[in-house]
Amino acid sequence: MLEYFRPGGPFHQALVGQFGQNMANYIRDTMVEAILTGQGPRYVGRVLAQTFGQGLTWSLRTARTSMLYAYREATLAGYRRNSRVVEGWIWHADIGSSRTCLSCIVQHGNFHTLDERLNDHHNGRCAMVPQTIPWASLGVDADDPPDVQRGWDWFNGQPAARQREIMGPSMYDAWRAGRVGPDDFSRDYHDSVYGVMKRTASLRELLGPEARQYYPS
Repeated sequence: MLEYFRPGGPFHQALVGQFGQNMANYIRDTMVEAILTGQGPRYVGRVLAQTFGQGLTWSLRTARTSMLYAYREATLAGYRRNSRVVEGWIWHADIGSSRTCLSCIVQHGNFHTLDERLNDHHNGRCAMVPQTIPWASLGVDADDPPDVQRGWDWFNGQPAARQREIMGPSMYDAWRAGRVGPDDFSRDYHDSVYGVMKRTASLRELLGPEARQYYPS
């Protein structure tokens, strides 16, 4: 985590560009102290809002994204150090929550190797669940954990009204018409601080001008 917040790193440099060196150092130190004392992004967001007069939305977004990104980097480093036991990780999203986007639902349950990062979007809450080698290879006399249900399989089991709520009416109608599918819903984008991240694609991105036919008149 300290490596992620180090001076000269992309996150620190972005703060320097926006606030100057002294303020950037203060933000970095506030976040590091919060992590070490067990405080969460909401606490840091309030501190930043009170200190800088920035909007609470911006402060929370910055705190949540950077802190969770750092936690995930530390988690992945731990998995890599134990690669004799951990062979990869499973993308885990809170698929039952109304706050979870379609991109994260589609990613839920996907297996990733240890050379891959969980490149969630800004404010993303997804986590990496370790995938170990078979328990019998570890000397454990028990059945291996069941496979995690894939997010798209979960989505297909939801009532139509819930599916429409998650997708939005225009995307839902295009999906039901066969114009878009699960491989389309999660799209990469590049951020100057975090690199490649994933978000839900818009219908206009997927269909271009033809998307108009699915929008309310």
